[in-house]
Amino acid sequence: MRKFFLEEMNIHTGGKYLLSKDDSYHVITVLRHNINQEEIIICDGNGHNFHAKVTNHYQHLAEVTIMDEIDMDHEPAVDVHLYMSLIKAEKFEMALQKCAEVGVREITPMLTERTIIKVDDSKEDRKVERWNKIVQEACKQSNRSYIPSVNKPMKFNECLSRNNNNMIIAYVEENQHNLKECLSQIESDTIQLLIGPEGGFSPSEIKRAKDHHVMTTHLGSLILRAETAAIVATSLILFHKEQMDEKH
Repeated sequence: MRKFFLEEMNIHTGGKYLLSKDDSYHVITVLRHNINQEEIIICDGNGHNFHAKVTNHYQHLAEVTIMDEIDMDHEPAVDVHLYMSLIKAEKFEMALQKCAEVGVREITPMLTERTIIKVDDSKEDRKVERWNKIVQEACKQSNRSYIPSVNKPMKFNECLSRNNNNMIIAYVEENQHNLKECLSQIESDTIQLLIGPEGGFSPSEIKRAKDHHVMTTHLGSLILRAETAAIVATSLILFHKEQMDEKH
């Protein structure tokens, strides 16, 4: 059964809602759902899922009627907030997509000393809108019940100020704790993860992170591309924290 997201605050049984133009096209033209015959799943993007039936078409918009709420929450038990350095658009958007698929909860684009890509203030809102749309499509693919938010870009120092004894910065250096060791020291259900740009974090940024009591880790002996590091680290955090929780 196909899932569609509705940007409604209070979806309720018996309520009638219109799907977006794109989703309506998919339901009416691609899937060819018939009125009062086909059921779909509606999600509010905040963890609530509903059985719904296509009940009408209005000028290329599909109307759905909510039948009942269903329990199908597949969300990870831990929230990962990814601070992802801005890299080339194609690679950055791929990282957004894949991290959303594996279960990241929030994403903040990060501006570092070695960030090459800049976002003009005049284009920032359009960029953020595009990034959020990419994430939403990824959530449909992976059958998620929560849509992660992609925030406006933030400077590295401001990201560090958000540390609440739950922040980890990943970079290449010997004699560091591995990721599992870092996670064992965090009691919070939220993990904040910092991933650098193509050139990595500068020495001064690493020093500032340590001064802010951010835990440092490596992701193995191999050097990973920035987008690969984001996907691997997010996946490992979710996997290890789930295993740790099962043992307690």
